[in-house]
Amino acid sequence: MADTTPYRPAPLFARFYDWNSRRRGMAAYFDPYRRAIARMSRGRVLELGAGGGQNFPYYDPARVSEVEATEPDSAMIGYARAHVSDAHVPIHITQATAEHLPFSAGTFDTVLATLVLCSVTDLQATLREIARVLTPDGQLLLFEHVRHQRRWAAAMQTAFTPLQRRMAGNCHLNRDIRSALLQAGFTIETEKRYSGGLLPMWLYAARPPVASNAE
Repeated sequence: MADTTPYRPAPLFARFYDWNSRRRGMAAYFDPYRRAIARMSRGRVLELGAGGGQNFPYYDPARVSEVEATEPDSAMIGYARAHVSDAHVPIHITQATAEHLPFSAGTFDTVLATLVLCSVTDLQATLREIARVLTPDGQLLLFEHVRHQRRWAAAMQTAFTPLQRRMAGNCHLNRDIRSALLQAGFTIETEKRYSGGLLPMWLYAARPPVASNAE
């Protein structure tokens, strides 16, 4: 059953997340992944859950014309606005949830999300919105931690998810992102595992379902 809990701002988590992601050790670990996925983007880009703008410096102006960055949390938006100047492409920030995007169908060449789909309220609604706003030949780029492939490890993720959701802005440890993409009709063109342990990280590049962006 889909989680339909309304989005609730989490200013303390926003402050912690922005501070933690910019610490030297965390940045050294995650920034190469952020750089790699941002530089796969092209054309007009929609970044979902932009957080504090951690991806902003890595968009390539030779490939990307502009970035529309959405973020539901007003506190996080403050951090993002402070880092717009880090970007080499135009950035516009809009407060919006991923389930209800205020953009017309077929608006974006790329939709990008890093460590976001774990925390959206309704994953399938989010994927439908992504498909709607992408151009027919557009691409979804994801960097995400996912449900473990081993049953015992997935069970541990499920056991810890209620605590994780309370502590980390609705983050689910056990979401099966690959299956969700296929269920939503996306065609996965690239999938690459970047880390192991109990929090496997994967990069996905996928095409939207045919005629998905009809009004």
